[in-house]
Amino acid sequence: MISAKRIVYLITLAMLFGLAVVQLRTEHMKSVYEMVRMTNRQKELQQEIWHYQVQISRRIESPHQIVRQVEELELDIHPPGEDSGDADAGINRP
Repeated sequence: MISAKRIVYLITLAMLFGLAVVQLRTEHMKSVYEMVRMTNRQKELQQEIWHYQVQISRRIESPHQIVRQVEELELDIHPPGEDSGDADAGINRP
């Protein structure tokens, strides 16, 4: 027959095991929650970056528009490497 001492020991051990399982499940749920929260934040940040990229691209003019404006204003500005009559054309200076 099993002694009372052994029964108390087994019940205590089962309770400790149960508490450990509950603690592990709680930590797992916290980790899953944190992962979902971070994933949602990542999506928000990606949308924000996309929004900024769209805003920046709206403000930047295409090279063709810049060339057209320079020609319309009759400015003596030439793209790098294009002969402008200057002996140092195309040389990058610091």
